[in-house]
Amino acid sequence: MKKYKGKTEIITTGRGAPEELISIADLVTDMQEIKHYFHKGISSRDGIDH
Repeated sequence: MKKYKGKTEIITTGRGAPEELISIADLVTDMQEIKHYFHKGISSRDGIDH
């Protein structure tokens, strides 16, 4: 991974990033759900959720 340092930016998304990636990254964001309408029984909507 270190061979990409410089002008190249690598962007990844998803869960469970390996510690090696987190340790060499310049920016790491941890997003978590606080509230979601799905838990009230509201289904996903075309064009918004998928």
